[in-house]
Amino acid sequence: MEPDLKVFEQQLLARQRELADLIQPKTIRVEGKTIKSVDQQAQLEWSQIAKALARIEAGTYGDCVVCGEAIDDSRLKAYPHSPFCRGCVNP
Repeated sequence: MEPDLKVFEQQLLARQRELADLIQPKTIRVEGKTIKSVDQQAQLEWSQIAKALARIEAGTYGDCVVCGEAIDDSRLKAYPHSPFCRGCVNP
């Protein structure tokens, strides 16, 4: 069964909007020094989502980027930005 791309796309865009504030550099002071800080985990997830949206645009969303096999629906529902099938995540 082919994944419902519109649903996944909407989920990905919604999550990307949630992460937008977290990936903006914040200025903090540590021991008298000014440091710019970015939530690296949020930045990584935002990047993964951007790549998933690009795969939707390219028509390759839902296909493993390593082996080309279809990523099962349960994995995409749990991790809609996943580029890998279960076999390639756990070889």
